[in-house]
This record gives sequence, structure tokens and C-alpha cells, in this order.
Amino acid sequence: MATKSKHTPLLSLNVQHEYITLKTPNGNFTTSYRGAKASGKLAAHPTAFKKLDNYIHKEFDGNVPFGERMETLLEPKVLERFFPEWNNALPELKVGDKVKLTDAFAKKYPHAGIIKQIKRKTAYLELPNERGLIGIDMAFMEKV
Repeated sequence: MATKSKHTPLLSLNVQHEYITLKTPNGNFTTSYRGAKASGKLAAHPTAFKKLDNYIHKEFDGNVPFGERMETLLEPKVLERFFPEWNNALPELKVGDKVKLTDAFAKKYPHAGIIKQIKRKTAYLELPNERGLIGIDMAFMEKV
């Protein structure tokens, strides 16, 4: 079951069995009774994941279901308290652009590469000194 935000079409919840995922343009936050995980820019943000996890697991009375807790994050003003960059636009990239990687990927791949293929939010790069194509989320790239 998917729930869209009444406030913005960019936020949605996906409920599958005991897992509830908040989908944002810059990453997902998934929680269940066993814990939480994140992806994309949300996972790379230094404090956002921990703040969201504490909010969902500790700020509510034990009688409030996880679904209702997660629905509060569909309000952009609430989400911005924990993850201010949730709505930053992805860079405008196309096949053939030369890009360099940012954040965690910049250390491992310091040289610029060329985009050979794009699928949804993932760009496949040809990097010097690497074999084959490497697929990385476009949120971690900037045009050179």
C-alpha cells in the first residue's frame, strides 16, 4: 500500500508487511520493529538517519503505530527538521557529460568520468583505471 503526501507529490510511504519506507527524491528511510535503514543522500548525510530513527522510535508513545509515526514525515516541515536536503534537485546530467563524484565516493574515485548510460537516478560511468561501468546515484555527482 502506498500513501502519497497531501502536501507534496515528492514524498510517499510504501508499506510492505512490517516494513514502512519513506521515499524522498534524495533517498529512502525504511523502518520496522527491528530497526531502520537508509539509502541515497539520506544515508550519506552525517546526522539525518540517526535523527529520523530517534524520532520514529523514541519520540512517540508506545501506543502510536509505526504507520502513524511515519505519516508525520509526509509533512515537509517535519521532515526538514531532520533532513533539510530532502528536496534538493538532482543535477541535470545526460549521456556524454564529464562528471566528478562527491561525498563518500570522491575518496575512492578521485578522477572525473564520462556518463555512458542513465537509468532512473543512476548514472553508469566509465572511469579511468577502472574496468567496466560503475553505477552510482546521480545525487553524488557534479558536472565538470
